[in-house]
Amino acid sequence: MRGQRYGGPRLGGRGALALFGLLGVLVTVGIMAFLAVQVLDGVGGSDDADVGASLGDPAGGPASTVALDPTAPSDGAAAAACATTKDTLETAAEAYRSVNGSYPPDLAALVSSGMVDTDGRIDFELRVEGDTLVVTGTGSCAGS
Repeated sequence: MRGQRYGGPRLGGRGALALFGLLGVLVTVGIMAFLAVQVLDGVGGSDDADVGASLGDPAGGPASTVALDPTAPSDGAAAAACATTKDTLETAAEAYRSVNGSYPPDLAALVSSGMVDTDGRIDFELRVEGDTLVVTGTGSCAGS
C-alpha cells in the first residue's frame, strides 16, 4: 500500500473538475427535455375546447349546434383557390413574355405553350391592354 486515501472517490482522478462536467451534462439534458416538451406541446392536435372556442362557443366546449360538411368548400377556401390560380396565371404569362417577347393573346395560347397545365376549366380570361396584362375572373372566380 503506497499511501492511504482520505476522502471519497476522486471521480476518475480529476476531483472536483469531474463533478462540474457531470453537472454540465445534467443541465444540458434538462434544458433539452424542457425544450422537447415545449415543442411537442405546440405540435399537438386541437382538442374539443379549441374547436368549440374557434367556432364561437364561449364555454369552449364542442359546438353541437354547428353542422359542417367537410366535403363542401367554404367561401374562404374558394376565394383562396381563385387567388392562387390568378397568381399562377400571371406568373405563367410573365414567363411566356420572357420567352416569346410578348404576352400571350389569350388563355389558350398560354396552355398550348405548356406554361400552364390544366386538367379542366380555368375560370379566368387573359387580355392585354397596351403593355399591361389583365387577368379577370369568370364563372366561380368572378370578381377575382
